[in-house]
Amino acid sequence: MEKQTGRNEDQVPKDIIHIIGLRNNWEIRRGSIIILGVFVAIIFFTLLGTNAYQYFYKKYLTSNFLAQNQQQRLQNESLQNTLNQLKDSHSEQLTTLQTELKTTKNLLEETQRQLQSKQQDTTESLDQSAQSIKEVESIKKELKEKERQLQKMKAQQQAVSKLQKTIREKDSLIKKLQTQKNELELQTEELRQEFTNFKKSLENPLLVENSPNLNSTPDSRLVVEQFQTNLENDTLLIQFNLKNVGQDAQSGHVIITPLSQNQIDKEVVFDPRQALPFFIKRFRPFSKEYTNLQKKEFEAIRITVWDRNRNKQLDQNYSIPESE
Repeated sequence: MEKQTGRNEDQVPKDIIHIIGLRNNWEIRRGSIIILGVFVAIIFFTLLGTNAYQYFYKKYLTSNFLAQNQQQRLQNESLQNTLNQLKDSHSEQLTTLQTELKTTKNLLEETQRQLQSKQQDTTESLDQSAQSIKEVESIKKELKEKERQLQKMKAQQQAVSKLQKTIREKDSLIKKLQTQKNELELQTEELRQEFTNFKKSLENPLLVENSPNLNSTPDSRLVVEQFQTNLENDTLLIQFNLKNVGQDAQSGHVIITPLSQNQIDKEVVFDPRQALPFFIKRFRPFSKEYTNLQKKEFEAIRITVWDRNRNKQLDQNYSIPESE
């Protein structure tokens, strides 16, 4: 009996699995849905933080540039005031010295004439003549001193000319900084518009986005992006961005044309009364609204783009969704 009992214990499996019941399908999938939602939220807040950082960083650069520009302007004004004061004082001193020099020269000529007349009169005037000679020598020394002062004035005028050249160079630098400021403001505005469009695309899920095939010239640098329509009752709102994919700025005109079923293949001719002008460095948003629409009045919207030479660059049709 003991042997039989030992055999039965060896035959019993050591690992026993207890099956209690089956889990609901929703409970099984709930964990995956939660992980997917967290991943989507992380992507959204990452994009939102990136755009906010770029916006505030551009704003910070602009404020620093304005402060540096104001400081540079104040320095230039101070230098200009100092320069004007130096010019005024030097001009007055130069005029005074020239007047004194002319007076001294006249006095020297008069003294020399007196000396000659005294030498011709009598030998008794020799002492007076010697004294007059000393006065002439002292006058000559004064003249030499004044000539040295004139040379110093010339040197100062050269220094003033150098200061004027420096001011002109700084003015050119200010103009360059102003150009950079305008470019920064343009980039900031473009980033702000991109951020606004991104928020709108998240907040308005009912907008219908179309992605038609492009029909453009081979060398076209203009494309239509984020085309959206919102059809409610009898009102149709059209929104899109015209993007420049080239390096140089683009300019021209855009015409937005509603098309019925029998006008789908109709060619759009340039009309300056309907054309919307544009100048694009990166992109520009466009929007247009149609009201009091009859049911199925329009089947599509055509967007036609011409460059500044009125050469057609884009010609695209976009379908219009039916109102709910």
